[in-house]
Amino acid sequence: MYTAVHETPPLPPPTTFGIDGGRFPQWRAGQAQAIAAAICSPSMFDLLNAPTGLGKSLIAIGLHRVQYDASRPLSRRMLILTSTKALQQQIVRDFPDIVMEIKGKANYHCKRFPPTYDIGCDKGPCNWGVSCSLKEKGCDYFDRVRMARTSPCIVTNYSYWIYNNKQEGRDEPGIGRFDTIVCDEAHDAPEKVADAYTIRFSMKNKLEAELLGRYGWATGDEDAFMAWAKAAMPSAQQALKDAREAQATGRAHAASNAIRKLKEAMGYVNDELELVVDANRKWGALTIGVTWPYELANEVLFAGARKVVFMSATVTPKTLTMMGIAADDFNAYYFPHVIPQDRRYLYHVPCVRVNYRMSASDMKAWATKIDTIARPRIALGWNGIIHPVSYARAKYVMEHSALAGFMMTHTKDDTEDAIWRFKRAAGKGKVLVSPSVTTGYDFPDDTCRWQIIGKIAFPDTSDPLTKARCERDKDYSPYTAMQNVIQTCGRPVRGEDDWAENFIIDDNAAWFFHKYRHFAPEWFWGSVKRVEYAPQPVGR
Repeated sequence: MYTAVHETPPLPPPTTFGIDGGRFPQWRAGQAQAIAAAICSPSMFDLLNAPTGLGKSLIAIGLHRVQYDASRPLSRRMLILTSTKALQQQIVRDFPDIVMEIKGKANYHCKRFPPTYDIGCDKGPCNWGVSCSLKEKGCDYFDRVRMARTSPCIVTNYSYWIYNNKQEGRDEPGIGRFDTIVCDEAHDAPEKVADAYTIRFSMKNKLEAELLGRYGWATGDEDAFMAWAKAAMPSAQQALKDAREAQATGRAHAASNAIRKLKEAMGYVNDELELVVDANRKWGALTIGVTWPYELANEVLFAGARKVVFMSATVTPKTLTMMGIAADDFNAYYFPHVIPQDRRYLYHVPCVRVNYRMSASDMKAWATKIDTIARPRIALGWNGIIHPVSYARAKYVMEHSALAGFMMTHTKDDTEDAIWRFKRAAGKGKVLVSPSVTTGYDFPDDTCRWQIIGKIAFPDTSDPLTKARCERDKDYSPYTAMQNVIQTCGRPVRGEDDWAENFIIDDNAAWFFHKYRHFAPEWFWGSVKRVEYAPQPVGR
């Protein structure tokens, strides 16, 4: 259910709870209410719909410190989960004396090798079954794990925490259990669980290519996959044995990884989970995934916590019910947007319906509309982003836009470099054409003053696993697409004094916004405007 957040008794300032008063002299509007709501809620699960600018990190730390008991520091342990390592590092920078960070093995150097060797603990001999004394004392990773077990407040990413829960009690110790888990960027939580239950064997991996080539490709059913996996396992084990004897680090790492994936995938079959097997020769990958893994969140995400708080600008009740949480088992709190609507408008500008059935003239009209919106803004020196959804459409824009000289794009391998170059050109009228910056990246102030959403990003049902999920839940596709639209609109406007214009030129927006309004928070709709023509740019 949604619960309005009313005025609550004021909290003392952050310094009262040991939070740096220089950086955080007082609570922002809504922060104290959010903390009070989570503390006072009787439910195990709480949803905090916290728009950009509310300050989610301080809410999470405040929730921990307000309940902290110095005489029993481990009685109310808190875990903060983020979508990316960059976000967790930001929390550590803001609260260095309160929170401890832990990352995956790959981020720590394996001391069995000289410092000049770029080998992480994920590739160390202990992963191949070789005994290592450093594991008990002296290994940067396992020493960090032991420290984490006695830390009152930890920050890590979803992938590591889920890995921790899948491994704990099997091969290695974990970081313990927590009284409270805060899921930041909570709209990502379901897909992070899904990723953990999807296994891919790729022709790009030399050893896996050998296994696929030697034993043939499993057809799209579980029995065929199981037969392939059983045939491939002895070869993978022999490859590990040979690599250990030859002390071939890379080969040993690949073999141990293949063995782990084979065991885990066969476990899915033995546990009679509903699965999709996709043997895709075109893309050179054999994939096996749990059709609806979201309800496994109780095992790998919630993991015995007394309280789980979901925070995001776009988290909705659908996010929680997807993970098997009944509507009566959580409270949802809605907070108003602190950034005025006229600083973050989303204009729906009529153009064409963007889909795979578009004609050549439709594509030309689409590219022309992009130029019409972009041209006057480039002339003012405003940086902008075009979100074409796919690399194919990004290529089309670069090849057909009359403004291509102002544009830059990227491949899957150089995204970070393109973003760096784009931000360096802030205020110079440059345009980033990218299908992959709709979430997880911030473009504040002059780094981005306008953006065009070229298409509503419905999930790609050519992927059998995605298709099965869409068939399982009719709302899966529109819910995912709506999340993408709202997240995209949040990339450029990051504070109360920031501003940017958003445009969507896919005519599917008209029916989509009407039919699936309930998948977006109410504050979003106040910023959506349908116009006949894109307005002329007006600076702030």
